[in-house]
Amino acid sequence: MNPLLKNYCVSVEFPDVSGAEHLEMLQMRDRVTEIESQLTHEEKTFLSKADRQLVEKAKDFYQELSRFVNLTERRKAQVIPPQRWWWYLDAIQAVKGFLASDYPAAVWVRESHSPLAVRVQQQLETEGLPQTVAYLEKCFNITDEYDRLSAAQNILAGGVTATNNNRDSSSNNDAIELLDLAESLLEKLEEFYQLP
Repeated sequence: MNPLLKNYCVSVEFPDVSGAEHLEMLQMRDRVTEIESQLTHEEKTFLSKADRQLVEKAKDFYQELSRFVNLTERRKAQVIPPQRWWWYLDAIQAVKGFLASDYPAAVWVRESHSPLAVRVQQQLETEGLPQTVAYLEKCFNITDEYDRLSAAQNILAGGVTATNNNRDSSSNNDAIELLDLAESLLEKLEEFYQLP
């Protein structure tokens, strides 16, 4: 196995080490990205597994990292793009907690079988929570509130919106749920980042 990848895979096994070591791990993940196209299929499988572990333990990693570095400031200072999702552990944990909550829009996205809810579920699976959170964070660069909410809805539903071409109100209800979900997630991130 590639030595850099091996070190990264080992690092995600230890969320209770110092924030300085976690910062090194995130930088190591950056370097793995540079060689990712050269990895074998088996190595890519190990990378995927390690990434899943990092997301699953995001809260633990973030707690230690936050004692050492402010991830929000670091992302802004270094202009870290959403594709480097591992730098978004703080936001990932906040959104992960919200989506598991009993809030109606969170329940809708988890349990509804409506086409729009299923599309949001698929989008979260396809893009992954880390990428979705990183893209939602970019919505704060949009000053107009309506445009910001529209962008968030597009991110969550992959550009699909509810249409009112049927006689019942289920599409309208889905549109309201999606709007509520987008608004709630943006509020959660805004609260989390303590934005003005």
